[in-house]
Amino acid sequence: MESSTVLRPTIGWLVILLCGVLTPVSAGNLYVPIVSTEIDGIPFETQVLVSNPGTAAAQYTPYFIPINTDGVARDDGDEPSSVLLLPGKTVQMVYGTDGLGMLEFDSDPGLVFHSRLVGVFGGGESVGTAVPFVSRDNAVPAGETAHVQGWMRTEDALMTHFGVMNLGSQTAECSVDVRVKDGPALIEGFVSTWEPLSHRLFPEALNLLGQVARSDARAAVTCNQPFYPYAVVFDRNTGEARFLTPSSTGASGFQAPGQGPQCPVGSTCFSEPGIFHVPSRNFPVKRLSWNIPQGGVFKRVRVRLDVTLGEWYPPKTNGTHNIYWFVRNGNQNIIGYVNLRGPGRNQVFVVTNIGKPDHLPGRDTAGIFVEPGETYHFDYTFDMRQGFSELVVSTESGQVLVDGLGRAPYVNSLALSPSDDIIMDLGFPEFPGEPGSNDVATFGWVYQDLFLEFTP
Repeated sequence: MESSTVLRPTIGWLVILLCGVLTPVSAGNLYVPIVSTEIDGIPFETQVLVSNPGTAAAQYTPYFIPINTDGVARDDGDEPSSVLLLPGKTVQMVYGTDGLGMLEFDSDPGLVFHSRLVGVFGGGESVGTAVPFVSRDNAVPAGETAHVQGWMRTEDALMTHFGVMNLGSQTAECSVDVRVKDGPALIEGFVSTWEPLSHRLFPEALNLLGQVARSDARAAVTCNQPFYPYAVVFDRNTGEARFLTPSSTGASGFQAPGQGPQCPVGSTCFSEPGIFHVPSRNFPVKRLSWNIPQGGVFKRVRVRLDVTLGEWYPPKTNGTHNIYWFVRNGNQNIIGYVNLRGPGRNQVFVVTNIGKPDHLPGRDTAGIFVEPGETYHFDYTFDMRQGFSELVVSTESGQVLVDGLGRAPYVNSLALSPSDDIIMDLGFPEFPGEPGSNDVATFGWVYQDLFLEFTP
C-alpha cells in the first residue's frame, strides 16, 4: 500500500469547495472504505483530509485494516501511534492503487474529516467523488435492509464495484439480492460471511453476474451485525468515479410545523404534549405512569423532552436538579436518570442500572453550560440491540451541547409484562435542612412535549 501524509491547508480548503463540507467527529470510531485501484491504466487514489478548526491541538489515531482481514484480531505491536494536529492545520493522507481495505479513526471530537476518490488521468486529477465516513449515526443497524441503487455497466466505459463493511466485532452473515428495473433478480438470497470488523469488495460486480450492459441495477443487503454497503461506478474513458451510498427511504425525522413526533411502525409510544409540569412548593414532582397492555420484549427505548430552565435552586445552585427519573417498577430498574448541576459544577449526568453488576459503573457525566430562561432538548436513546445508550442535549435552535453521553446497557432487551409499571418522575421535592443531600428542587422550570418510544 502506498500512502503519504502531508500538511496541505490550501488543498484542504479546495476539496471542501469541490466536494462539500467536512464532517465533524463525534465520540467513537469512524471508518472510511479505501477503494484505491487501477483500471485500464488509470490509477484511482483515496485522499483523506483531517482538519483542526479549533484553537487547541487535538489528536487522532488512524489504523488501516486491509481488505478481507479480521480488524478485531490485532497484534500487540500492531497498534498505531496517535497524531497531534495543531490548530488551523489540515493533514492529507493518500492511499495509492494497491490500498484496499478500510481506515479506522479514533479521534478527539473537535476534528473534522473528509475523503474523496480521485482518478489521476491525462496528467491531472479528476474532481473526484466524496467517500463517506461511517459512524454509528449512518451505519445500518443489524437486521435492517439497506438498498444501493444506480449500478451501471457498459462495454466500453462504465463498471461498478460493490462493497460491504462489517462494523460489528463478530463475524457477520449477510444476504444480498441484486435486481434490475422491471426484470428478474440477477441474484437472490446470496448469503456469505464477513470477518469481524472487515471490508469485502466485489470488483466488476455486474460482469460477475453476466451483465454486459446495465444502467438500472440495485442491491438489497441485510446483515446480522451493523454494516455499511456501497458501490462505486468507474468511468474508464474519463477517469471519473461516482460513489453510491445507501438509498434514502420515505421515513423522515422532520415534522410539519406544529406536528409532534410520530410513533415508528411497530413501536408503542406515549406522549405528554405541550406544557405538563411546572414545579412549585405545593407540587414539586410530577409522576407519570404507563402500562403496555399487551406486554412485550423491547430492544430500544427513546425519550424526548423539552425543558425551559428556571432559576438554579438558590441555597445550592450546584446541586442536582432533576430532569427525569425513568424506571421499570422501581429504583433498581433505572432505564435513564438525567440531572443537571448548575454554577460551580456545570454538569449533566445520566445513570442506568438495569441489569448492572454491582462492581461496574452506571453513571456518565459531561460538562455543560446552560442558562436559566433558555429551552433545551433532551433526547435519550437506550438501544439494547446495538449495545449503546446516549443522551443528546441541544438548544432550541438545534446547537448540540452534549452528544453520546451514556453507559452501554447491561441488558440485551427489556421485558415488560402487562402489570409492569413504567414510571417517570420529573423534579425533586424540596429538602430544607437535610444534611448531605445534593437533590434540589426545580421550582419554576417548565417541562413540555414528552415523547416515549418502546421498539421491539
